[in-house]
Amino acid sequence: MGLAVLLAVSGRSLLRYDGSILVMLADGDDHIAAGRRLLRTWLALAEHGLAVHPLSQLIDCPVTAARLAERVGGKPLALFRVGRPLAAPTRSARL
Repeated sequence: MGLAVLLAVSGRSLLRYDGSILVMLADGDDHIAAGRRLLRTWLALAEHGLAVHPLSQLIDCPVTAARLAERVGGKPLALFRVGRPLAAPTRSARL
């Protein structure tokens, strides 16, 4: 599928190791509920000291999105790498 090469290039230096790739699948057409699930997932991972690196470029491309959907058996809503960060993330200036 070529996905491994794309993932390896897209952010390897951000984590202490290659990290795990998580795919969140769409569950119906309720985009608000899906957004809440995504945010809760990211916050739960952060609570455990894990960093999240979105890989949305892979699902923005129709060809790779279709191939990924075949592979995971559903429509990908979000795709991200998770792992321990090399350095503390820079905090946003937003409130």
